[in-house]
Amino acid sequence: MALIDIWNTVRGHSVAPGEPPEFKANVPEDFEEEETPDSREPPAPATSISGFTCIIDYADSKGRDSTRRITCVRLENNAGTEYLRAFCHERRSHRLFRCDRIETYYDIETGEVLNIGSILGGNPVMLRQAAPLHWGLSPRDYADIIAGLNILVFVARCDKHWHPMEQAAIDSFVETFWLHSGFRQDIPIDDIIAHAAKLRPDSEIFYGALLRAAERRTLRNTIRKHIAAVIEADGVVTDEEFYWGNQVESYLSGN
Repeated sequence: MALIDIWNTVRGHSVAPGEPPEFKANVPEDFEEEETPDSREPPAPATSISGFTCIIDYADSKGRDSTRRITCVRLENNAGTEYLRAFCHERRSHRLFRCDRIETYYDIETGEVLNIGSILGGNPVMLRQAAPLHWGLSPRDYADIIAGLNILVFVARCDKHWHPMEQAAIDSFVETFWLHSGFRQDIPIDDIIAHAAKLRPDSEIFYGALLRAAERRTLRNTIRKHIAAVIEADGVVTDEEFYWGNQVESYLSGN
């Protein structure tokens, strides 16, 4: 299948996250926010924050607060102001959030307050620089492994289930990619798998991750070696898993 055909098929797909105990969404109808309608054009390659899902407290220009679940897509800069493009699960559409108005980030599973460094590398500008980021990796290597995780998590979650054995298969992907990439530092496997569990890639993120994987030989080959293991991990291969696993293999094998 050609990549444009994959985009036309997957466009609009999203995975709704769960929510921690006592979570209560709060997004007033007249809340000021900038909507970014889903484009019919294929998106750009995935970035290092793509797919990360969390809860945020966000204030509008009048100081009114909102609380919502979001899945990060990428950072954007407009006239010197940093924005976070994300899919808002309460509005069911993409939104642009000014980074300086995001007051708090919360873990999507536990509700615990997150350090902004676990999402944006401590400062949004750092994602545009060459300084080392998470797990001791360069921005490029970090974005590569995030792209691989998003592809595998998308396939694992496309049937709306997340099985422990699927997580084990993704664990194997991380170890293989780390070894073949020649990284000298120890693998922070627990941190990486914990991050993978918070990913809820939508169609734009999945497509962008495929674009990135197609350009990275080691990443591309490692995904191909592990996609079947993710699909078969829980002993049940659903139609959705079979379909999307085949599309990933077909596209990456041709690049």
